[in-house]
Amino acid sequence: MAPPGREPLSVCSASVTGVHERALEVRRSVFPAQATCVYPSGATHDLVPAWWDGPAWAALGASLLALSGLVQALRRHGRRPGPPGRDPS
Repeated sequence: MAPPGREPLSVCSASVTGVHERALEVRRSVFPAQATCVYPSGATHDLVPAWWDGPAWAALGASLLALSGLVQALRRHGRRPGPPGRDPS
């Protein structure tokens, strides 16, 4: 989540989070994408807005729906033979 060459904890600065102490760690999750700054006082701050969860889950659902449609179409129609006169080997 940090720009290249910057320490990951530097993204937890007070100018970004509003918390004026140094973060102990940055917890990350892959899906839905999230990075959370954890401070010594126990306070936390999510760097990715919570509203991003909805579009991420919707995109995953749409991808799964499209994939299932593709699988069904391949099962229904199977592989079509090539043009006549061509040797399949």
